[in-house]
Amino acid sequence: MRKLVACIILFSSFVMVGYSQVKDEDTLLNIMQQQAMKMAQALLKEDYRAFTKFTYPKLVQISGGYNEMATLIEKEISGMKKQGFKIDDIKVDSPSHIFRNGKELQCTVLQHLYMTVQSKKVMSTSSLIAFSSDNGLNWTFLDANNKPIETIKKIAPNLSSQIVIPKQRPPVELN
Repeated sequence: MRKLVACIILFSSFVMVGYSQVKDEDTLLNIMQQQAMKMAQALLKEDYRAFTKFTYPKLVQISGGYNEMATLIEKEISGMKKQGFKIDDIKVDSPSHIFRNGKELQCTVLQHLYMTVQSKKVMSTSSLIAFSSDNGLNWTFLDANNKPIETIKKIAPNLSSQIVIPKQRPPVELN
């Protein structure tokens, strides 16, 4: 009888410890949204190295590494500025439901980029796919806009079939 009681107590403690390590979805979505906003703030502050830390690792690898990717982004933004583009603000919506695909958590989130384009105010909406390989502690992002699903799957072959990428919306003039 004592062995049975001891086994029940031991089993219960394992269940409690395991349960306490699993974050609920709302907490995970909140962490993901906060990290998406940190990525957006890095872009607004023109801290391209910090920005790349939130970029999906395979895309960073394809781009030649963190420093090379940061340099590419800096050149791209610089070129846009010369053409009259200025990023004014970035907002991130509430993310979608989180899906587990193997050991990876995945979801999507809409990002709204507010820009001045040759003295006109414009909002552009893009879909980000968020990935976490450490149970939601850290998230990286892949912009899915203007990319066919085949291209996305080459970059992220473990993409869940449950992920729905909203259709690209045209930019909206705000003036």
